[in-house]
Amino acid sequence: MVLGSMRATLRFIVGHVDYMRTVRLAPLGPEQIELTAEWLFAPDALAETDIDNIVAFGTQVLEEDAAICEVNQKGLRSMRHQAGVLMPEEYDLHRFHDWVRGRHAAFRTPSADSAR
Repeated sequence: MVLGSMRATLRFIVGHVDYMRTVRLAPLGPEQIELTAEWLFAPDALAETDIDNIVAFGTQVLEEDAAICEVNQKGLRSMRHQAGVLMPEEYDLHRFHDWVRGRHAAFRTPSADSAR
């Protein structure tokens, strides 16, 4: 996580029985990210595992998730959208929002505050 530039990179590590997958999300702007997925297999599992099928299924899921996120983002631009309340299960998202607010407050300058 690079704090000085406000560019937080998020990484998920998912363990499966015969492989691991990492997914990295890096912001490129306010509405665009770079997603990198990697599948890691033990050398002895390579010969016994249908790698192409595993990667194809994982890619399909990532593409479906991306399409849902894009639809959600379009809805957020709607004039009918109003900010909502986070569910209790979204405590990690709440912490992230608090972190972003804190970082914005740290970069606030007196001239920027008086311009409002």
